[in-house]
Amino acid sequence: MLNFYKTLSVIQCTVCDRIFEALVNPHFQCIFFHSRTACDGMTYATFRINQNLFIMKKIETKTHGYLDYIVGVLLMASPWIFDFYRGGAETWVPVILGAGAIIYSLLTDYELGAFPMISMRTHLMLDVASGIILAISPWLFGFAEYIWGPHLILGLLEIGAAMMTRRVPSVERRTHHHQQHRTAV
Repeated sequence: MLNFYKTLSVIQCTVCDRIFEALVNPHFQCIFFHSRTACDGMTYATFRINQNLFIMKKIETKTHGYLDYIVGVLLMASPWIFDFYRGGAETWVPVILGAGAIIYSLLTDYELGAFPMISMRTHLMLDVASGIILAISPWLFGFAEYIWGPHLILGLLEIGAAMMTRRVPSVERRTHHHQQHRTAV
């Protein structure tokens, strides 16, 4: 039986994104049991086996929240900071995406969201979509001959931050949010 579980592997929960090291058989998808408080009340979750896990979810949602507001303001101010304001798409794409990032950050159910209406997973998908649009916008809207560096770099950073952020807010936020709903009922 010991030979069956012969490989020390990094495994990642598909529900709560927690990372664990365990002795597993790399040829099978395993089911591990969580406590009731893990994975938003689910009693079990399947795990992906990642022996060579490349992207670890290291950024906490609270840290990501601070980054959201900083990057949103940076995007809105970038045409003037990087001196590429001309009044066309090169200006308005980052301004609109920055304003959008601030708006959906305010609406996200995480530590720095003011009106928790969208999930962290949805928020991260919006971040990736915004990063892709920003990164390809110089070629998509035809201003690559004038400026492309800030758009590409900030877009790729936005995608990277989204991919490295945990999808589940801290227990503190979830507990506070659920208590608000319980008192309202």
